Amino acid sequence: GCLREKVLDDARRKKREARELELEGFKDEFKANLTKLDESTESVEAEVKKVEDSMGEVKADTLKSFELKVKCQQAAALLKGAEEAVAKLKAKVTELRHGVQDDLKIWCLGESKFMDFKIQGFERRMAGLGRRQSQLEMGVKAKETREVDTCEKKVLVMLKHHQKAKSLSSEEMFKAVSKGDEEKVEKDAFLSFLTTCEKEEGAETFGPS
Repeated sequence: GCLREKVLDDARRKKREARELELEGFKDEFKANLTKLDESTESVEAEVKKVEDSMGEVKADTLKSFELKVKCQQAAALLKGAEEAVAKLKAKVTELRHGVQDDLKIWCLGESKFMDFKIQGFERRMAGLGRRQSQLEMGVKAKETREVDTCEKKVLVMLKHHQKAKSLSSEEMFKAVSKGDEEKVEKDAFLSFLTTCEKEEGAETFGPS
């Protein structure tokens, strides 16, 4: 009986030791992969920092709408790249934890918890950058509206001044602007008229674009 128990104990011990060795091997592999992921956060940080620097350089108050629009488009492209980098990192952490045996799940979560904090930090920054991007895009639309309104007012002043300076009737004025077309005013004709029409002293000159 004692011999039989000793044999069973030895078998259980060997099984336990084999399992412990297996677990240690898994832990070492998990830690190595986790270290690689941690090192990859440097490139993600660089991507996020690019967006922050790009948006930080935008001085919306000093830019024309088309200039601000270009800046917005550049920032949007960087923002998309950073979002993809953060999402990819998050997916890799999830993949690393996937399929872990039950007796190691708590250990794995504890070991990799710091990655959750890093990813959450990235996500908070990205959320703020997303709001900033939306503000810039709204700023573009607002500037475009203001610039169009200003342009319309200037053009109206020019039209009235030319009509008065040349003593033209409404019909004659239309023909002057349309370059003889009695039905419509083409863009090129209108821009050409604005270039050559009578202007008040110091008035802005418009040219073809």
